[in-house]
Amino acid sequence: MRNKIQEALKLSKADYTEIRIEEKESTRISYRGKDLENANAIIDKGGVVRCLIRKHGWGVATFNNLDDLKNKVDQAYQCALVAQSDKPIALGSIEVFEENIQAEMKQDFRDVSMSAKKALVENYNNILLSSSNKIIDTSAVYVDSISHIYFANSEGTYIEEERPSVIAATSAIAREGDNVQQSHESIAGPFGFEFVQGREEMARKAARQALDLLNTKSVVGGQYPVVIDQMLAGVFVHEAFGHLSESDFVYENPKAMEMMVLGRRFGKDILNVFDDGTILGQRGTHRFDDEGTPTHHNDLIKDGIL
Repeated sequence: MRNKIQEALKLSKADYTEIRIEEKESTRISYRGKDLENANAIIDKGGVVRCLIRKHGWGVATFNNLDDLKNKVDQAYQCALVAQSDKPIALGSIEVFEENIQAEMKQDFRDVSMSAKKALVENYNNILLSSSNKIIDTSAVYVDSISHIYFANSEGTYIEEERPSVIAATSAIAREGDNVQQSHESIAGPFGFEFVQGREEMARKAARQALDLLNTKSVVGGQYPVVIDQMLAGVFVHEAFGHLSESDFVYENPKAMEMMVLGRRFGKDILNVFDDGTILGQRGTHRFDDEGTPTHHNDLIKDGIL
């Protein structure tokens, strides 16, 4: 693979060229109520070439057939030729890297049989179903995937990385009369099969919370002081501010550009928001991003200030 990618890069006429290829193996097993909804094993692959001509702009070509990689580099170059930029485009200076990052799993899910994965998720689903006759519907899902990623650019960087991911999710719908409530519990991370084993309490919690919600009172609209659960606070920040911080969104949205001005106060001094791809054990943990740049800690809001 490395030779094929580097030979294609050498043929590029652009000022800068990068190639990213991903080969992915994944398994998904899910139950809906008493029924096995699906049990799939999928192998997929594809890639993208990006070329930059500084006086013109970017050109992009995507593909899922690696046999024609050299032609895809030329297609991206031709696209860059017809791009129009108001001024020459300059790239930041990034160190050249050569890395081969292997997945670390205590129990590689690729070595676990489909029947064993089915038995695991069926067990969690049975816990949901047996919790109460007020549970009218359930969902239990198991997903694993491993991506083998290749990244190389014309400046000399070459990175290979294995990215594993495993997910287990349970949800229960409870009903009493016309009162219908739902609860969902899930876990996910860059681990092996061991991470989703022994998670019976996760299923019990989903069922228990759905049943408890049948006895809760609706909140009256108004303003209240709120203490937010850590995970829920993270979801709120992700949706309300994380997406708002995406540079392509800000660049293309005049109102967002007016709002996202460096130095603007977004909250009190206790408010701190950061993005960090180096925190171990998280789904977004990677040594490098998809452009071959090392991940690091990025302060988005520091002491209330953007």
